[in-house]
Amino acid sequence: IHVKTAGINHFTWILELKIKDKDGFPLLKEYIEREQEKLEKQINSLDWKGLNPFKDNNLLKFELFKTYGFLPAEGDRHVAEFFPCFLTEKTSAGKKYGIKLTRIEDRLERIERGRAEVQSMIDGKQSISLERSGEKACDIISAIAIGKDSTLMMNLPNRGQIANLPSEVIVETAALANANGVRPVSVGELPPGILGLTLKHITNQEMIVEAALTGNKKLALQALVNDPLVKNCEDAAKMLDELLQANADYLPQFWL
Repeated sequence: IHVKTAGINHFTWILELKIKDKDGFPLLKEYIEREQEKLEKQINSLDWKGLNPFKDNNLLKFELFKTYGFLPAEGDRHVAEFFPCFLTEKTSAGKKYGIKLTRIEDRLERIERGRAEVQSMIDGKQSISLERSGEKACDIISAIAIGKDSTLMMNLPNRGQIANLPSEVIVETAALANANGVRPVSVGELPPGILGLTLKHITNQEMIVEAALTGNKKLALQALVNDPLVKNCEDAAKMLDELLQANADYLPQFWL
């Protein structure tokens, strides 16, 4: 199986799928047509209380494949964040597609558990695990240190790997890692429909960076209003004020 994947962080698309040198997209289309009804029934019978929010049910990806002809490569819970129409009241905040959102409270509890575990290791009450994590950084470090060629997905400045995206913006494509460092692999152009979606988010990312560097509150508000998950401009202004206040120690430029 060979795939060609490209996009931006958490919003990459499989642009080419080869199975034994044959186009795999027709097979995927057949699978979706055959399994869609069964998948929908499975989602309708999910135990939401005990459901792992990081389990991917793929239904949203299949819907987008039918629309764009290409398959998102990320989990549904990430892909949904890039559109205005999937995490809404009408979809029960994504439940229609088997998406269970995580709460801030859950993440804070997870952080506290992690801190307690690390402290226990520091105090000698718990042994330190020497098992590697699942993070791709481990593979990249290993390839560079050992000098063995390894092709991995990486976020790097665009230097031509995606031909129709602006130069130097951060894009996600395959890249070759070895003793010489990392070198991105050219994937050509994004299809028009996906290009339009991606450019919108790249523009917003550039605005966010500029706002953070300069302390430009108006630009920060524009970026927030532009986000597809923001439904109310008045709410956005209040949210920005609260966010800046909560992070004043880290973003003093907004208060000068």
